[in-house]
Amino acid sequence: LATLLLTLAGCGGGGGSSAAPAAADGTVLIGLTDADGDFLHYTVDVVSLTLEKANGSTVETLPTAGRLDFAGYRDLTELFTAARVPLGTYVAGSITLDYSNADLQVESAGAPVPAIAVDREGNALARYTLRIQLAKGRPLVVAPGVPALLSVDFDLDASHEVDFTQSPALVTTAPFL
Repeated sequence: LATLLLTLAGCGGGGGSSAAPAAADGTVLIGLTDADGDFLHYTVDVVSLTLEKANGSTVETLPTAGRLDFAGYRDLTELFTAARVPLGTYVAGSITLDYSNADLQVESAGAPVPAIAVDREGNALARYTLRIQLAKGRPLVVAPGVPALLSVDFDLDASHEVDFTQSPALVTTAPFL
């Protein structure tokens, strides 16, 4: 995986621009994954992923929104984006998910069942922002010439409760990373 990530980082993106990156920027490879669970599909739009330095300054890492099926990445990390960000030490961030066109399916008695994501009060989710807090003493360090890897594990099974008595099934969402 490390070799693949370093190879991808060396590819440069192929955007056709001859402009050299700013000397004060480094590369962050962002991977998204999910632990094993009962979801067959958990497709949502990832509309924002920011990183935050200890002084509170933030940087957006996504050039555009991306659609992702988290259930498809059990025990696998998908390279979601490679972003140029200012050099420095990042201690936190946030990810914003858009559920307005979500495709959620859970398994019931061996068959797929459509589901709707709701919050703890039973309200349908639209946009949901989760805080990413990196472990103390383990910040994301972005340095020149050394790609940094941030892997975000969205644990669907641990952060959702499914109510099969409703049709479609209700998925009470309290996501954590």
